[in-house]
Amino acid sequence: MRDATLRLPGVASSEINVEDMSLRTTLEDGTSFVSFPDNLDAILSRLESEAERSAEVTRYMTVGLGRTSGEMVIAQHLPDLLPVIRPTEYVDESLLSVGLPEDPAPVRFPFLPGLSVFPVVDQPQSLSYVTEDALAESGLTRDRLKEVVRSNIAARILLPESRMKLENLGAGVGIVLMDGTYEASTLILTDLWRDVAADYRQLVVVVPARDLVLYGEGDDPEISKALATLAKKYATESAYPITERLLRWDGQGWSYLE
Repeated sequence: MRDATLRLPGVASSEINVEDMSLRTTLEDGTSFVSFPDNLDAILSRLESEAERSAEVTRYMTVGLGRTSGEMVIAQHLPDLLPVIRPTEYVDESLLSVGLPEDPAPVRFPFLPGLSVFPVVDQPQSLSYVTEDALAESGLTRDRLKEVVRSNIAARILLPESRMKLENLGAGVGIVLMDGTYEASTLILTDLWRDVAADYRQLVVVVPARDLVLYGEGDDPEISKALATLAKKYATESAYPITERLLRWDGQGWSYLE
């Protein structure tokens, strides 16, 4: 991926950040951007020839180069806007670690202390954070953007290719199964989790990574202990960690279990 990027015209350098699995590309005019090729590996694995894979990488990077020139208009990608939950400071530090300025900052909405909901543009080759500058240029209000990403994730969980399922792993622990990217994002769907919580005295969940949500009965010390152990393990191992802490449903939304 990095080598293919360096062969593109106008690219001065390309560096891999192994901590967040991103690729920082710097153009000859000094412009830099960070891409998160979340879906690219899956696409490349389905292509049979080296020529097809090379062409796909070129398309991927061309999309990224286009973004730096302001060609991607948020208002034209409303169906592609989705929420991701990430540690607030982790995103800030990741952007600064690859040399991007603090402004334009990615748009964020508070979720819990230390965690934020970040709107992203989901495309076949990549995910891209929506920046404050892009939002301003789009004409959308923050409230409208928040409404769009919530509506889109609610629709995403019903699609055949990404339908959300709740399955019992045994020993009182359940798991959210979806598409490997937006499992954690379902936590913003309060109506859905209010229905789930109706079957529990005290619903607790752990969300150690963006693709892993486990839940169970918080009034059972053994289940809570098992969830805490799993959260610590997977938050440490994941390329996209969120939190090791247990969350509890309080009837209206989520809070940390003290």
